[in-house]
Amino acid sequence: LVGSRVACLCSPSLSVGMANPDRQGVAECKVYVENISYRTQGWRLREHFAQAGEVKWAQIFFWGGRSQGRGWVEFTSPEAVQVALTTLNEVELDGRALVLDPWIAGWKKAAPRFVTPPLAKVAEAAQSVRTAEDLLTVIKSGGCAPHLQDIKVLESAVDMFGKDVFWEVLLPFICAEALRFAKSCEATPLHILGPGASTKSFMRRECVGVLANALLCAWPDRPTGDVRCLAPAEDLPSINMDQLICSIAAGRSRWPAFECQQAKLQMLLMYFKRQLNRLTADTFPDDRVTFFLNQPWPLDWAAGNVPLAPVQVRPLRHSIDAEKSVLRADFANRFYGGGVLKNGCVQEEILFATHPELIVGRLILPEMGGNQAIQMHGAEHIANHTGYSSGVRCGDYASDTTERVWWTAFDAVDYGKDAQRAVSQVQPESVRHDLNKAWAAFSLPTKRAAPKVVGTGNWGAGAFKGDAQLKALIQWVAASQAGLEMIYCPFDNERMHMQLPLVVQAALAKGLTTGALAKWLLKGDIRALNEDPNDDVFSQMDREFSLGVCTV
Repeated sequence: LVGSRVACLCSPSLSVGMANPDRQGVAECKVYVENISYRTQGWRLREHFAQAGEVKWAQIFFWGGRSQGRGWVEFTSPEAVQVALTTLNEVELDGRALVLDPWIAGWKKAAPRFVTPPLAKVAEAAQSVRTAEDLLTVIKSGGCAPHLQDIKVLESAVDMFGKDVFWEVLLPFICAEALRFAKSCEATPLHILGPGASTKSFMRRECVGVLANALLCAWPDRPTGDVRCLAPAEDLPSINMDQLICSIAAGRSRWPAFECQQAKLQMLLMYFKRQLNRLTADTFPDDRVTFFLNQPWPLDWAAGNVPLAPVQVRPLRHSIDAEKSVLRADFANRFYGGGVLKNGCVQEEILFATHPELIVGRLILPEMGGNQAIQMHGAEHIANHTGYSSGVRCGDYASDTTERVWWTAFDAVDYGKDAQRAVSQVQPESVRHDLNKAWAAFSLPTKRAAPKVVGTGNWGAGAFKGDAQLKALIQWVAASQAGLEMIYCPFDNERMHMQLPLVVQAALAKGLTTGALAKWLLKGDIRALNEDPNDDVFSQMDREFSLGVCTV
């Protein structure tokens, strides 16, 4: 039997495509496995997949006494399937990287979801364009930006960048790269990331092609809504740049938004110019930009026995982006990149504007679920910036062209809609949700070789009205459980800057574990700062664990 220390062979007469009536199972609890080593036995397959959850059955397909290199694994729960698809896809077993897919009836894998290739006709028509009026006509002719009324923001960015350089040199290059990538997509379609396909790496020249087609609004089946697409792709972020290049999106009377969009387009043009120069000089880098959709198995938080990790608290106004060699937090929209392709200009949008290759992930990353986060690695820092929000302006080129940073993008619950909802963030279900979200953000598989320190800050504690102290403790538990030390940037929160180091020092001296702190956070009797400003979360923690720290 599978699970015993004997080789597990299907009946030699059992052919691929036939269903075994004794092992139908439930489709939602099964994964289809390919690229299994011919020497792998059934008990090894079962043992390997037990990392994701309790395995009920594992089967390898045989024909004529020989392994077919394919099979399936049945778990006791659908949740374990999601963990396996996210964490064990492309992980080696007996020298072969297993390929996993969701299961459908009849011993088949679920059909993958593909990106529709960009329309080559748009780039072909734009190659000879030399005026804004003609470029607008070409973009609209593709049908991917039906509501586009002007490209005045792009015109303004071109004026700042240099008209002659753009029309005579840069636009032909953009069109050529868009065409090149369109042909590549037709030959090898791209997958939307999800169960069974949770990782995608792009060569840097592929990134140029994705962004070139986005600027030309040539991605079909991705009509722009707000930060997301309209039907038929409502669960995907927008990718065409029609809202970014158009003055109507900014609002004709809202010039700060216009200038913010203009600054982001200037940075994008700087990106294209740098890539053109590299291709001309034959110095184009051959490394990759990689995106991971992470959905780890939720933990029994109260059972954790890992000591809380050290925390360093940075000075006020110190930016997460100033940290080197760490996993940097991106306080994200649930649609990856948020408003970067319209008038958004806060933390996430600025990050994506100054590192344009991060925008590429919008092509393949769906809306984040409750226990999902996105990790990104390898995007180049192209441009510096000044200002924040509507005051963002484009600076000069970034000087370090070799730094390849890790980021982790995770969204927060919006508690800012009403006071009652803000109070609900201390309820056990809300705390558990945030623990699982932070766990997805920080628990990267070892094979990814990510940094062992996370740089983070006031997650969801701005416009979303999250309690900064509660959120800091939740992140501390998740980071410690993931084996990460934490660097905390309180930015302009003086209270956090003064109190967090005292709480950390006392908790470490007490030898508190992740389980002890999580158990208290999940009790449901904490009062949020919004409810009683004279008895904040740190003060309540002080009393609970007799830390001996007066924080109020």
